[in-house]
Amino acid sequence: MQRKDVTMIIACRDITKTYRLGHTIVPALHAATMTVQRGEFVVIAGASGSGKTTLLNIMGGIDRPDSGDYVLDGTPMMGLSESLRTRIRRQKVGFVFQSFNLIPVLSAYENVAYPLWLAGESPKSQREKVMYWLNRVGLSDQSQQRPNALSGGQRQRVAIARALVKSPAVIVADEPTASLDSKTGASIIELMRELIRDQGTTCVVSSHDTMVIQSAERVVYMRDGRMDKEVNNQ
Repeated sequence: MQRKDVTMIIACRDITKTYRLGHTIVPALHAATMTVQRGEFVVIAGASGSGKTTLLNIMGGIDRPDSGDYVLDGTPMMGLSESLRTRIRRQKVGFVFQSFNLIPVLSAYENVAYPLWLAGESPKSQREKVMYWLNRVGLSDQSQQRPNALSGGQRQRVAIARALVKSPAVIVADEPTASLDSKTGASIIELMRELIRDQGTTCVVSSHDTMVIQSAERVVYMRDGRMDKEVNNQ
């Protein structure tokens, strides 16, 4: 049964996560609690090892917490089968990664079309949506280029188009500017904010980049797997 909240799209409560490295148990999250409202642009900030990427992966449905409660767009995610969690993730979440995660043997067009192909959309529908988003990110003339022929900023623009092409409820972005120079990184964040605002999409970003942190509506700081403090920039 869904627990629907018209304003809240993500709710994490008392999330705990550990990893095993050989015989060692490594704690990543300790009773992390965080909510995100619809349409927010939120940054999870903290040093490397603070737990921000782990929390982001749980929010995006990539990873499972050991304990706690997580609700995504009204759907309680704990206890779901892997196949159902994957289906919900594909429907509701778009991902932007530090390393772009584009498929090297596919063109920019094919990379953006890939989520639509997985969803079984018709070639006509795919083409309309892909070309719309490639045009929005300024790469319609590079649609047949493979990732290795594009700059870092262009690759991230392809990744943004791929994340938005299926009109997800939430975008999760893990250090989206970390592989870019400061000028390109600033342009990518500006582009993300513009496109997400136009679509009414929620965005949660993990970053330790000061520029990204200053661009957020709200910043949640993490330290050693725990929520440290929260700052509203509005």
